[in-house]
Amino acid sequence: MCPNPRRTRKATKFLFFYSCPWCSSWMNPYAVIVLLPSLLFLSSCASLTPLPPQPHMAFEELEYDFGIAGPGDRITHIFKFTNLGSEPLQITRVSTSCGCTAALLSKKEIFPGGSGEIRATFKTKRFEGVQETTIVVHSNDPDDPNIDLTIIGTIKRDVAVVPQGINFGDVQKGETVTGSVKLLQLSQNKLVLHRIEVNEKYLDATISRFRDENSRGFNIDITLEPEAPVGELSEVITLHTNLKRRPRIDVPVWANIH
Repeated sequence: MCPNPRRTRKATKFLFFYSCPWCSSWMNPYAVIVLLPSLLFLSSCASLTPLPPQPHMAFEELEYDFGIAGPGDRITHIFKFTNLGSEPLQITRVSTSCGCTAALLSKKEIFPGGSGEIRATFKTKRFEGVQETTIVVHSNDPDDPNIDLTIIGTIKRDVAVVPQGINFGDVQKGETVTGSVKLLQLSQNKLVLHRIEVNEKYLDATISRFRDENSRGFNIDITLEPEAPVGELSEVITLHTNLKRRPRIDVPVWANIH
């Protein structure tokens, strides 16, 4: 029998369940059902609620380690921040702990995407040993209205050698390698480095003055010569200074040559 030309084939419908990754369950009472000619679409996420507009303060760093300084030094550092939120950031005040001062270098109001700076100064005159000071930044950031910034370091007198020695580690015979130490001036009196005693057969020393943001003194580069023999090398370089309390400072040098 020929098919009836008036009869049409029923369209097939598909039921499709969509689980939204932002919702806790696909069985959401606010689900949306979309019926197409050949598709039944069930979505558990009718809409995504955007976060409310708010400021957000983000610092590049929350801690600054100045290493070693002398009594009487002024340690300064600039903490930089950005407003990553969608509303203006208001800096209400900046408070500090003992021995430290801080100043807002930028405006109190930072618009979205804008940046600011806080300069912290730590006066070491009355301190000695390991120190830690805190700056608290108060703002209208609802998630973190009080942000702690920390300055840490050690206060010593006269001089310090950083690091306290040079370890070349494993070295191939004939290889030339260089390591460095810094002789830091930690008093207000001028530091003079008269000379360096070194085993010139195996080691070579180069001296230069340096001064950076919060320290000054001498940079000493020690180079291991290719003539150094195979085996464990243990040497000492001696720094002769103008300091009455520390006229001689010994710096050990190690290497394993193979």
